Amino acid sequence: RLIRLNGKPGQGSHDADRAVTLFVSLVERSAPDQITALLTDMRRKDPVLLSRAERLIDLDALYQRAALNGDPIAMREHALRLRAGASTPAQIAASSDWLRQAADSGDAAAMMLLSQAYSIGLGVEPSLTLARQWLGQAADAGDAQARATLALLAPEPPRSE
Repeated sequence: RLIRLNGKPGQGSHDADRAVTLFVSLVERSAPDQITALLTDMRRKDPVLLSRAERLIDLDALYQRAALNGDPIAMREHALRLRAGASTPAQIAASSDWLRQAADSGDAAAMMLLSQAYSIGLGVEPSLTLARQWLGQAADAGDAQARATLALLAPEPPRSE
């Protein structure tokens, strides 16, 4: 609709400022369960518009609101934003908690990220067992990076007791 209302980028009728204003308004008025879909769709269709709009939107608050509403993708994005801004172990642990919630909700990318967190102890106690478990779940859920990583790993050695 934004393209219809404002023309395609590069055409004389295109009003980029109006498109950004409309998109920002749309995102701010959207229900929490629609936010990640809107942002993902715009990222695919017009990344330049999204980049301009992101400067006017409080993405941290939007992703947090959608995460609290139960959106697994928003949980993952919220976790990554928390991790990027973390300055204490408690903040990193909080980001890993959000990743775990997203993974538990079926988000394959979050499963892969959680596997990586367990492998190095990022916000969680290090555990190669849990790292492999989440890696396997990510692969089963369709994460290509997890599948490729599993293909490189040697089978787990037998356990001696």
